[in-house]
Amino acid sequence: MRAPIVGSVLLAALGAAPLPAQQDHAGLSVFAGPTLAWFGGSDAAQSSPRVGIALGIHVHSPLGKGVSIDPDLTFAYKGSDLTAVPGSSVEAVLNAQLWYLELPVPLRYSMGRPDALRFRLYAGPYIAILAGCTGKIQVASTVFTQSCSDFPNPVDTSQTFDPFVGWDAGAVAGAGAGIPLLGIRLEVDLRYEQGFVNLERDSKGGALYNRMFLLGVGVPF
Repeated sequence: MRAPIVGSVLLAALGAAPLPAQQDHAGLSVFAGPTLAWFGGSDAAQSSPRVGIALGIHVHSPLGKGVSIDPDLTFAYKGSDLTAVPGSSVEAVLNAQLWYLELPVPLRYSMGRPDALRFRLYAGPYIAILAGCTGKIQVASTVFTQSCSDFPNPVDTSQTFDPFVGWDAGAVAGAGAGIPLLGIRLEVDLRYEQGFVNLERDSKGGALYNRMFLLGVGVPF
């Protein structure tokens, strides 16, 4: 009689115990998506947004209770069709395409189970190096299309003058969701980046800053 009684008690206890929560695991994902970039700052009389692309690899590092540190390495297009304020060091630049290798390190808060539909908010700093820059510059009535490092100096066309510094840093903020779909998990994010570094090599008291939206779609692996 004792064995059936003990077995019944154990089964009742197991039935009353809560199921273990789905664990949030560290992992990697790749992502890509369109960007919308432009220049802000006192030297941007007019900056028309440009559509580009970004791609990268994302690292998910859980800290517990829905909080994680999620750095990623992003190759992103920025730049703009620019009408600059007269007298600025970039007044002759008609447009510029700038490619950056960026390292955002945001703190993320996620809501929902890791194996179900899950929403998240995040914010943090980023730092970036300029990987490439091309554009058009007008000197007098001549338009040059080439690498920014080979732009002719508007004051002395026998010399070259790159108007942009080679790095950037700023803040990133965004929101997203993890969506289970057909046996895979899509990671969809919309983020905004605002640069704090003056991009002008010779600012003359003015400033240009990077601005960008990125709509990223990723999958873990």
